Amino acid sequence: MKKMIKKNKNNIILYLHILLQIVLVMTTIYFAQNISKTNFYVFALIIMSLGNAMNYYLFLANRRSKFIEQGSFISIISCFYIFTNILILSRLSNWDINIVYCFLFMIIIVFYTKLYTENLVFLNKYYKLIVVYTLFLYVSKLFSLNIFITIYQGTYFFIGIFPIYIITKNKEKLKKFGKYSYKCLFIMVLIFLAIIISQYFIPIVDFSATNIDVYMTLFFLELIKLFLEFSYLKKINHLHLNECSRWYIIFWFMLLNIISFVLTKDVLMTLIFSTEIVLLFVMTNKLRVVENNKDSINLSTAYFNLNEIIDKQEDLYNERIISFLHDEILQYIIVSLRQVKEENIIENRKNIINLLQETINKIRGEINLYKPKIKGGEYLCDTYITLIDELKDRFKNDEILIDFNCYKSLDLVEPYASVIYKCIHEIVINIFKHSKGFYSEINLHQSEDKIFLTSVNYGDYMDIEANKNIKNVGLRILELEVKKLGGKIDIKMNPNNFLEEGESSVSIGIEIPMKREVIYEDFINRRS
Repeated sequence: MKKMIKKNKNNIILYLHILLQIVLVMTTIYFAQNISKTNFYVFALIIMSLGNAMNYYLFLANRRSKFIEQGSFISIISCFYIFTNILILSRLSNWDINIVYCFLFMIIIVFYTKLYTENLVFLNKYYKLIVVYTLFLYVSKLFSLNIFITIYQGTYFFIGIFPIYIITKNKEKLKKFGKYSYKCLFIMVLIFLAIIISQYFIPIVDFSATNIDVYMTLFFLELIKLFLEFSYLKKINHLHLNECSRWYIIFWFMLLNIISFVLTKDVLMTLIFSTEIVLLFVMTNKLRVVENNKDSINLSTAYFNLNEIIDKQEDLYNERIISFLHDEILQYIIVSLRQVKEENIIENRKNIINLLQETINKIRGEINLYKPKIKGGEYLCDTYITLIDELKDRFKNDEILIDFNCYKSLDLVEPYASVIYKCIHEIVINIFKHSKGFYSEINLHQSEDKIFLTSVNYGDYMDIEANKNIKNVGLRILELEVKKLGGKIDIKMNPNNFLEEGESSVSIGIEIPMKREVIYEDFINRRS
């Protein structure tokens, strides 16, 4: 039921984008043909048409992103809001009706923006701000119409820059979304600006007496969007199009041509615009086919994400190996070599043997990290306890007490058993190397199809900036190992005791979902 609602919601957003595109372009053509000179409203409609098209492409390319879905919904509401205001401002002169109508829509937009940005801004002060703004607007109208108009226009400006603020604040979240769409947006904006700027320098355009500049801008903009839509369809042509039959395309093409010609009386623009809208419908149907083939999407998305994670992981492992060889193995070999060269080598024999034995143990422990030694007939709980004891002996640290809690009956299959082994290895090493605490509690349990591993280090503390940007190589490797299996890791500090040694605590929480296809894939890879 939940999946069906989400799927229908995605389809509604896509068709709303198409409906909005039809309304914006048809209105722009009508204004461009019936207004004797350039009008600000026409350019506003053109810019909204550009933005709506790009939001459509962005949503189509990243329909599984909740953040993109919310942004598309907000943009649709905002465009309808501005469009209806343009119609009202061009038809009505009654300020009271217009103000009530516009203010109502402003409240709706800010409400949905606040709802969908997930506690980003003005959460607790939202309703107070509306009340204060309403009173201030009403009082200003009693004293000065100019002040009232200034405040009213300032609100328009705030609503206009608010999405930019959201995108800027969440740029890290958007990095992995819509790379293709952002390139298209950049190209469209450049060409669009070039067309507008060139109109001031081309002698054949009479900027003061005709609206040809607006009409040509719209014409070229629709051509650019056509090119981008063809490019997008070509980019995803590997998907099957069973639902997009030729008769379906012909039907929409003829219907839109008839409607567009009746409203605009323009053959060329009708042809271009109808082709664009038909392509939008085709792209939407592609999405519906893809949604019905969910496994293909997951496989394609997982493939690109996995390649990116593996590349980062390889770099981090190389960095770790270099650090391990230099900081630990090389130092032991140098000390052993010095003692061998000394004259009293017989007296140093015991020290040399101990150094070499420790070197062997360190190398063996590092090998076990890359390929954990998990015996078939042994409880996993005992294997993890043995790992903690070995690391404790390796670092010779008796000051920090580590308490490991796990059910004896815990049974994990590969690759999850090995990943948890690596996670515990990194957590314990991080405790012995970097912890300032005195007691650590590690808990491991399985609940249905998820694995939960938590570590709380009491008496430890860390800087908030260090919490946001993990610089430790081991923890970064741990983060990628977890992410590769679709899990998540959360590192946080007790906020009530910030930087207070002895009372503060640092916790690491790991959650990994268990998927049957991952188990099958690992089994096949190990047998091949």
